[in-house]
Amino acid sequence: MSKEENTTVEVETNEKVVEETVKEEKTVDASNQQIINTEAAKAKANMVATKAKAGIGNFTEKFKTDKKFQTNVIIGVVVAIIVILLLAIYLMGGSKGAVKGYAKAYIKMDAKKVVEYYNEDYLAYYDDLNFEVEDTLDDIFDELKDNDYEYISYEINDSEKIDKDDVEDIAEYLDDTYDIREKDVKAAVLYTIKYKVDDDGDKDTLKEDVTAVKIDGKWYIFPSDLTDSI
Repeated sequence: MSKEENTTVEVETNEKVVEETVKEEKTVDASNQQIINTEAAKAKANMVATKAKAGIGNFTEKFKTDKKFQTNVIIGVVVAIIVILLLAIYLMGGSKGAVKGYAKAYIKMDAKKVVEYYNEDYLAYYDDLNFEVEDTLDDIFDELKDNDYEYISYEINDSEKIDKDDVEDIAEYLDDTYDIREKDVKAAVLYTIKYKVDDDGDKDTLKEDVTAVKIDGKWYIFPSDLTDSI
């Protein structure tokens, strides 16, 4: 092998050694940086835990020794519980609350109260047709009473939340039919109400399907299964 060839081999060998050394140094640096990052994360976590313990300790100590602080904490807890309970009542009241109110008004044969659960645009639609819903209900109830017919009690027998696609179809139907703005219709639930009645001494049971529809934040009752209309 000539001198020049020897020199070339030595240079290539040296370059490889340098490359390997650089790779090893980078690997070491990366490992060291990972260790540093891990240790920093541990230190930060320990600091947070220490502050949390100190905060809990201070809270506990203050709660034990400061009566005014105790009172404020207790009041805060009570207020939070009340808010949660009121929210739960509101959410539970929703559609079912409207159906209950409607059914109670119906068994009392209180036409004025019944129509309070109907949407204003729904009532206006029939007014334009010279059909007064409240007056008609009053006449029906008066005739029932004259014939010794009465509603004894009611029971909400079944309920079914209407899916989003059908709600959109119902919204379109209500807009087209009663001029209720489609975008205001947000949800709908189908209910079956079972009434126990007394027809001049004869006991019987009647069922009514109603649809509770949330329109512009309020639940209204439509005295039919609206899914039959879409």
